[in-house]
Amino acid sequence: MGVGRAGMYSYDWIDRIIGSGDAVDGHSATVIHPELQERNVGDLMVFHPPSGLAYTVAKVSAPRLIVYQGKSLSQVTWTFYLLPNDDGTRLITRWRGTKSTGAVETFANAVFGTMDFVMEQRMLTRIKELAEEHASDVRNVAIPLDVLK
Repeated sequence: MGVGRAGMYSYDWIDRIIGSGDAVDGHSATVIHPELQERNVGDLMVFHPPSGLAYTVAKVSAPRLIVYQGKSLSQVTWTFYLLPNDDGTRLITRWRGTKSTGAVETFANAVFGTMDFVMEQRMLTRIKELAEEHASDVRNVAIPLDVLK
């Protein structure tokens, strides 16, 4: 995931407007790109090149877990975890961050948190659609596209 890779699987038109639309296919990937499947601790997931906003891969346990860490308004981690179950595989994401330190940061977190929620809901829906669409292509592989490796 990220700019210069497979995109964010969210609203590509928003990514293009804010300067984050440089994905490998010119939009969020719709096919698996073998060259994008490896992630290592220390790799960057770039969100917004104009501002330099990027998170660093903090932990990888392929093919089930990847944890990114970085700083937007405060220090955060963003975790993706694949949990096999009787129906297939469930993708779980979690954000963790430090507590807001004042009214301005609390307000900014509310605004950006709402935006993140909307974008992440679209991202998760799109990953689900793509994983189901390509299920026969990746039978017995627990990874939807390049999300966790």
